[in-house]
Amino acid sequence: MTTNSSGLDPKFVEASRTMTGGMAPTGLDHFVGSDRLRPDGRPLPHFRAELRSIPNARNVFTCLTTLAYPLVIVGVAISISHPIVWVAAFALMGSVFARFAILNHEAAHRLLFSNKRFNDFVGQWIFGWLAFGSGSDAYRRSHASHHRDEFGPKEPDFLLYALYPIPKDSFRRKLTRDAFFVSRGHDLGDEGRLAPSLSGVGDCMSRRHRSTGCTDNGAKGDDTQECDDTPC
Repeated sequence: MTTNSSGLDPKFVEASRTMTGGMAPTGLDHFVGSDRLRPDGRPLPHFRAELRSIPNARNVFTCLTTLAYPLVIVGVAISISHPIVWVAAFALMGSVFARFAILNHEAAHRLLFSNKRFNDFVGQWIFGWLAFGSGSDAYRRSHASHHRDEFGPKEPDFLLYALYPIPKDSFRRKLTRDAFFVSRGHDLGDEGRLAPSLSGVGDCMSRRHRSTGCTDNGAKGDDTQECDDTPC
């Protein structure tokens, strides 16, 4: 396999450039570091210690209120029993999922509680199960891979945010699919499959363009297939 001076496959470098070209503003000065961050963006020791300080008592309160939140929503909806309230409750449950996912994420970083076992039990076995139906440490391991190789060839989450910003018509299609649960239907069909890494994405993108007529920014060619969601 041919590599460039950085040791990366040129196909990956080109695919990464075309897939992430609109995610960051251009024309910014090169970051040289600060009193808190290294030039590569990593925190200096004193700032890292501050970021990793864990307020256990406050987090206990946060977890308890987060668990009570959906019970309150459902209880109010049942007590009032009105169609408008049910619709509002349905919408509010989206914020419940987001709260569960956030706490699961913090636990994956071992930042929810100082005690490792308690951290994993609450974060993975309670909030991980409630949010994703799984209490395993698969998310923690996958998420660690994401931070080890952000925007790199082995980034497991790359395809979740590639090709953004997307065209307006693509955004409308995504909202329509979400509103009619089409996206969730696909998720259920792919249950248990981890997000693919970007290894070999150059060949993948070439196949994608040939088969669907898609351009690098997700625009649709003559084919009627949805370009922005075509899996590699």
